[in-house]
Amino acid sequence: MPLSHTCTDDATGNSDHLNRILNELATNLRRLSQCAPADQGFERYERETHQLFAAAQRAVLADECLQYGHACE
Repeated sequence: MPLSHTCTDDATGNSDHLNRILNELATNLRRLSQCAPADQGFERYERETHQLFAAAQRAVLADECLQYGHACE
């Protein structure tokens, strides 16, 4: 599942760290999409997709917290 656009520092206002997170998300989504949902059940596919996005969201928010001088747990 390709990203709809390429993220650059100008587009995100952020660093290589954010680009790494987004690239990791894209890689994991491609890996997951190669396993047909019919092979593993749609519920599992949906759960794993949600977990990937949630992990990426946590990583992005943690990165932003650090930039503001806050420790996120």
